[in-house]
Amino acid sequence: MAENILREPDNPKYQTFKHENDTIKRRLIQPKGALEYALAVTGFQSHYVFNASKMDDLRVGAAILKETLDREMEKEGRSQRTTEEQKAAIAAAAQNVKLAFLDDRQSKAMRDARERELREARESARGSQGASMPLAPSPPPDETSVPMPGVGYTLATVDNPDVDQPPPYHD
Repeated sequence: MAENILREPDNPKYQTFKHENDTIKRRLIQPKGALEYALAVTGFQSHYVFNASKMDDLRVGAAILKETLDREMEKEGRSQRTTEEQKAAIAAAAQNVKLAFLDDRQSKAMRDARERELREARESARGSQGASMPLAPSPPPDETSVPMPGVGYTLATVDNPDVDQPPPYHD
């Protein structure tokens, strides 16, 4: 109402209001000091008319209201943005966990498939060559490998008459 009066101070439509309106009662009549801006007019219908002598006070009051409302809207906007950012961060973290889980499941399935193929290959090789196939295939020797000295010999103990010793083993 204050903005309408300040925008069009000579328009009588904006200068009068009825006190029966619930919004007017709640916002203008019940708060202390709000009716100072209006004069009561009695007649066939009771209504209030804006007091033109309070125009400067109305300008100041409207500016204060506008500034306060702008600050509150800005606070609300920041609060809403913060809430949205928090929700987005939570959703992103949940998505990352889900992707990590799916990646783990996929790598586990691939590892299981490789192990199954290796096991089946061993079983088929064992079946075709008999049971003499070693459980784990040894890596192929490379050209740089050198036989370890002393391979094929056992350590002999000093002759001790109290201990029975097997004959030495030689390759």
